[in-house]
Amino acid sequence: MMKAWQMWLSQRSPREQTGIQWAAALLLVWWVWAWAVSPAWQVVSGSAAQRERLTQLHSDMQALQQQALLLRTAPRVSPEQAAQLLQRLAVSAGPTVKFVRQGQQVLMEFKHLGPHALAELVMQSRHQAQTLVQSAHWQHRDSGWEGQLVLTLPTGP
Repeated sequence: MMKAWQMWLSQRSPREQTGIQWAAALLLVWWVWAWAVSPAWQVVSGSAAQRERLTQLHSDMQALQQQALLLRTAPRVSPEQAAQLLQRLAVSAGPTVKFVRQGQQVLMEFKHLGPHALAELVMQSRHQAQTLVQSAHWQHRDSGWEGQLVLTLPTGP
C-alpha cells in the first residue's frame, strides 16, 4: 500500500506533491489533537473546578462525621424527658404551636410560624429531644408556615 501511495504521489507535479504532503501533515496534526491532546486538555482544564468540588464535598462529609460522633456520644434521653423537652419547645415557640403526645409519637401542629422559628423547632426537637421525624406536612401561607410535624420519641437510655 505504501508503494502504491508513493507511485501515485510521484505521478503528481512537485507543487501538487507539496500540497498533498502539507494536507496530510495537517490531517495528522488534527487527528493527534482530536484523539490525544484535546481530551487530555479538557481533563486538565476542568481538574481545578473538580478538585474544588471534591474538597467541598470532603469537608461536608467531615462535618457530617463530626455531627454523627457528637450524636453518638451524647447522653441518651428517656421518652418522658424528650416529651417534656418537646412540650417546652412548643410553649416557647408561641401559642400557635400545639403539642399532642400519642404513645411513642408526638404531633406538633403549628400555624403562622416564621421560617427561623420552624427551623429552630425542628432542629431542637432533633438534637435536644433526640426525636426522629416520622412525617411532615407543611404549607407556606402569607402569614408564615403552617402544618404538622409527627415525631417519634427515643426508645430510652
